[in-house]
Amino acid sequence: MENFLKKPDFYTLGLGRLHQCYEILASLENELADSPHLEKLISAKNLLASAQTDLMIDPLDPSSHSALSDAVRDANLSTEEQSAIESAMGYASVETGRDIRKYLQDNDKAKSPVRSPTKRDEKKRKAHHRSKSTAVLLTGITGQRSPVRRRNSNIERLFSTNIANLSMALNITPKVSLILNKVDSWDQFDIFALDLETKGHALSMLCYHLLDRYNIFEKLKISRHQFANYLKEIEEGYNDVPYHNKVHAADVLHATHFFCQSPVLEKLCKKHPIIRLSAYFAAAIHDFKHPGTNNDYAKKTKHDLALIYNDVAVLENMHVSEAFRLLNKRNCDFLNCFSHLDFRTLRKLVISMVLHTDMERHKGDLMTLTRMVKFKKTTKAEWLDRKDPDAWISEVEVLLNMCVHCADLSGPCRPQHLMRKWTKRILEEFWRQGDLEKDQNLSIGMGNDRSKAKDVPLGQIYFIKCFVRPLWLEWKEVIPEVSVCLECMENNLQFWKAQSKKKAETKKIETTS
Repeated sequence: MENFLKKPDFYTLGLGRLHQCYEILASLENELADSPHLEKLISAKNLLASAQTDLMIDPLDPSSHSALSDAVRDANLSTEEQSAIESAMGYASVETGRDIRKYLQDNDKAKSPVRSPTKRDEKKRKAHHRSKSTAVLLTGITGQRSPVRRRNSNIERLFSTNIANLSMALNITPKVSLILNKVDSWDQFDIFALDLETKGHALSMLCYHLLDRYNIFEKLKISRHQFANYLKEIEEGYNDVPYHNKVHAADVLHATHFFCQSPVLEKLCKKHPIIRLSAYFAAAIHDFKHPGTNNDYAKKTKHDLALIYNDVAVLENMHVSEAFRLLNKRNCDFLNCFSHLDFRTLRKLVISMVLHTDMERHKGDLMTLTRMVKFKKTTKAEWLDRKDPDAWISEVEVLLNMCVHCADLSGPCRPQHLMRKWTKRILEEFWRQGDLEKDQNLSIGMGNDRSKAKDVPLGQIYFIKCFVRPLWLEWKEVIPEVSVCLECMENNLQFWKAQSKKKAETKKIETTS
């Protein structure tokens, strides 16, 4: 067992005491009904409580979490040893004794993880279980199923959930590995292929892979188990809509990663890992719980969200609010190890990035970026070289906001086979909203009328020329590596022009005939 337990004292203190406790209970198999031996049972219970305390004080090294579950399954351990390790891993998934108490309090019979039974408790237990055999009592320690509710039952559930979610994030098959090996490439990485091979878990797989690659878990002391649990909840929170779903979130995450490889942002992220985490976090949750309709529809229908957020960035406010609210869910707060200042910093950056994906801010964001690029050219200053802390932070925020905003508008800049898939999806989502608007006698938004599907090429040309191209040309001045993205965009623009010309010729022939 020492081969997969990272800390020797963990084994001697925690697992050793659990074994001692089990041996004492086993020795009392035929003597539980005798009152003199009841003290030995209490002594064994206290010893188990001491072992639990050791496990809380000395949790597993987070770096060992990813391999421990496999080691438990592969090692030739007895039932008692496996049960002891599983309980220990449940404790290891939370950071402090305070957090453990919080989780344990959900069990109405477990008010404290280290509470020792009193004589009164033992008398009640003895009276209730007088007819039970000793074998049934021992199943509570061996981990086998028992008809009696055990004090550590919620710990075992916590353990099994953690392992299942973490295994899902770590389930890298050879095909998945080949896809992830191209994650640094813009024109070779295929998010749809990753989603297919991971059976719908592209977002959690990609996000976990990127954080693990840059050692974010170790650098920021983040629990892998809690992060895997959080990713699972995020994926389940994305609605099954044509475009603004978890695959789109994974695609935006990939684009954000591609930008963060540039010298400007790479240097920043390397020096401050919390900035990389903030960018990836914002990309992953930027459309969390998207309903498949836009802000305009929420306002026109007087939706509760529009009333809550006063018609200002309605969905964007909801996305980020719900994502942070999810941290309060049991065993999902992977940021609980952060100091108050670090958490406020990350939260401020993430809120800013998500709110700036609102297209109503697009014009202002483009003007801000244009002014900054012009200033850098005029003064020949480098990016992020401000000595004034406030000015430096302001520049960081602008770059991160534009990073996620450009990633959110990266569909027309993808290789043509991917661009066409994204176009098909977003048009279907727009048309579904148009159908709702028509059924409710509301004004049909621009691009939402399904009967005008023949105008798609012209609509795409307009969108690229008026929104995508100006933004990405300015972004290229900051991130020169997006040249490959602009090449794809120009190819796609030519494709839509050819489609428009073809439709125009077909219409002309039909008119003349």
